[in-house]
Amino acid sequence: MSRIKRVNVRYGQIVFDLDDIDRIMEECWKIVRAVKKAELIYEKDKEAAEKQFRVEAAKHFEKAFGKGSCWKVFGTHYPSSTGYAEFIKQITVLIEKWNVVDQGNEILKDFHGYR
Repeated sequence: MSRIKRVNVRYGQIVFDLDDIDRIMEECWKIVRAVKKAELIYEKDKEAAEKQFRVEAAKHFEKAFGKGSCWKVFGTHYPSSTGYAEFIKQITVLIEKWNVVDQGNEILKDFHGYR
């Protein structure tokens, strides 16, 4: 079985290196933490919270899936939390199908709880 999985997305492909799935899941966890950090300031300054989230989440998404992956998946460099939630929902099916990591499933469940 190939340890590299290519996933067709809106504007190209992203690659999952299943031998490096723990690093990918760690970056996804950092996106969850970015949601939590933004929630802390959301009531005071919604615009700043949204900007902070979009910039930080994009940085971690691109570390997980490669430079330009935000554009390939979302059609923007700084996706919204709704975009990430939809991506996570769709990718969860693949992660379960690949049966690669319990940690990944826990991180994905955590993200679903926030959006």
